[in-house]
Amino acid sequence: MTISPVSKKENQPKRKPAKKKTSQKENQPKRKPAKKKKHRPLTTGQVQFICLSCNEKELVPLKVVRDFDRMNARDSCVPPQFTCESCGGKMYSEHYKGIYEIEYNISDIRQT
Repeated sequence: MTISPVSKKENQPKRKPAKKKTSQKENQPKRKPAKKKKHRPLTTGQVQFICLSCNEKELVPLKVVRDFDRMNARDSCVPPQFTCESCGGKMYSEHYKGIYEIEYNISDIRQT
């Protein structure tokens, strides 16, 4: 019976593979991908209002019109309205898309 020489590797206990060093980013939980932002209408610009009595035209900042729209949120069927400085009549927007995506046109009110 012959005994073969044993190599050094066989005599040594098996080692577990070394763990990779991880950076702090890898230890943190993964983030969800960013949600797409909903398209928001522009908040700059002006809306033209026309008096139903005297046809006087007036430009009102869009921010002011949107604020009036928010204040009257309970009744979204009624568009934002202003009073004419010349005659005291009601002024309606020529065309305005409200905060609830409702479009208001003066042609809806005026009879042609």
